[in-house]
Amino acid sequence: MATRNGAQWAIVSDQRGQPYWQRESDGVIATVQLTELNGKRVWYYSAGIDQWFTVGYKDTVRSAKVAASKAFQWYRLRARDFRRIQTKLRRLWAAEGIESVEPMRGNEWDVRADRVLVNGILWIWDFDLKMWVSGTWRLWYSPSMGWALRYPDDYIQQIHVPYRYDAMQEAAFWIGLALGS
Repeated sequence: MATRNGAQWAIVSDQRGQPYWQRESDGVIATVQLTELNGKRVWYYSAGIDQWFTVGYKDTVRSAKVAASKAFQWYRLRARDFRRIQTKLRRLWAAEGIESVEPMRGNEWDVRADRVLVNGILWIWDFDLKMWVSGTWRLWYSPSMGWALRYPDDYIQQIHVPYRYDAMQEAAFWIGLALGS
């Protein structure tokens, strides 16, 4: 089964000689394997990079491969960002003298038209900068790039979602990983 991004599903064997489907590209791996769950034969799928992955079960091999392919694409788009997060950014920033790395935390009563709370992070609209700000973190939308997140060390990361709330959720995800929480 050929795919648009060049990675193909191939049948490989595990250590016990059991066959399963695998797809790999840029360090991202997806697998689909027949297994038993609660006495029923189902298809287990996983996709991810290093210690970050998505898993699940489906009734058919086709539905498992579809779900694994979607997760595979999600991780593949973000593979470079996951590799950067592995460098233990909080320690790296401290060594570089960047100490103010925490985003602003908030509660429900902090929410207003120009203040949005997502996963405990309070984003405040900065009218002068024309972007969302949380501590030293910045989030904005550009028609040419889409959503972008600026880290405390000025690294710019593209956020691969179309809507503001989704961008804020994904930004919270990356902030949590970067800070080790």
